[in-house]
Amino acid sequence: MKITNRRVNALEYIVVPRIEYTIKYIDTELQERSKEEKFKIKKVLYNKKKQKEKELEEANETSKALKAVEESPEFVNFGGEEGEEEEEEDLDGNLFSNC
Repeated sequence: MKITNRRVNALEYIVVPRIEYTIKYIDTELQERSKEEKFKIKKVLYNKKKQKEKELEEANETSKALKAVEESPEFVNFGGEEGEEEEEEDLDGNLFSNC
């Protein structure tokens, strides 16, 4: 009887509480990892959004600068008008058509 009672007490007061503690610890760690993953995903999405906004801002600045240059009186467009064909000479004096 004493041996059986000792085994029951050992199971009840030592083994079972250790197992319960281990289960709680594992559960807590898994919840923390889940929170960390959510945080990482949110951070990555935020960084991507920020990068896209930055690229759009740079594109807008570039287009504004290009418009300002085109509107300036010093800007000369060396490209031919659409539909016009110009004839030019190469280094040997041969004529060729610029289409």
